[in-house]
Parts: sequence; structure tokens; C-alpha cells
Amino acid sequence: MSFWDKFKKKSVPVGIAPDWLANKPVWSDWNSDTASKEGYKSVAWVYACVKLRANAVASVPLCVDRYVGGQWEEDKAHPLYKLLYSPNPDLDKSEIMRLFVTHLDLAGNAYLLKTRASPNGAPLELYPLMPQYVKVMP
Repeated sequence: MSFWDKFKKKSVPVGIAPDWLANKPVWSDWNSDTASKEGYKSVAWVYACVKLRANAVASVPLCVDRYVGGQWEEDKAHPLYKLLYSPNPDLDKSEIMRLFVTHLDLAGNAYLLKTRASPNGAPLELYPLMPQYVKVMP
């Protein structure tokens, strides 16, 4: 064996390729709870960025319009308008939007629970769910 043989690339056996090369899912042990504990609470600029973005999104007014007589008119009596501005007895539009954006920034996902009077009825209330406790079912 010559001196230069040590520096030549060696081929990788077929069964030892990483999972991502074999089109298999690779799961990390990262979750939103870890992000909150290690990033959001301990790094000031992460907190500042998430808070700034959440407040900016929450400040945008939401509107529900109806097309009447060839023109768009705001419809504050529509059930969707009422649901967006008063999603549940505990939170208003700004608070739920701040929570939604914060969860989205830190966990990568945000979820809302819809409560209904009947299985096929319109949603009556919206409640934010903590992303670390939600498991998506295929």
C-alpha cells in the first residue's frame, strides 16, 4: 500500500447509507417545548423578534366583506366576523393572533380547536392548542 492510498475516497457499502438518502423519514428529538425553554426564554433577541412579529400580525385588522350590487361592503354582522373578533370568552382577536404567531414561530405549527353546537354546524369558538401536545394523525 502506497502513501497516497490513505487519501483516496472509499466507497460506502449500500446498506450503510444515511436514511435521508434512502427516502426514509428522519425524526429529530427537537420539539417546541425545547425551543421555548432553551431559545425563547434564554436568548433575548429571539424573544424580541417573536414578540415584534406577533404584535405586528395581531395589529392587522381582519375584515369580512360581502359582494353586494357590484361592490364589496364590510359585513360586521356575519358569523365569521364575530368569530374572528371574539373567538372565545377568554381571548380576543389580538390575543389569539399573538399566541398563534408565537406558536408558529417557535414550534413551526399552530393549531386552533373549533367548538361547534352540532357536528356539522358552524364553529362557535376557537381555542389555541399548545403545539407540543398535538400529534398529527395521517
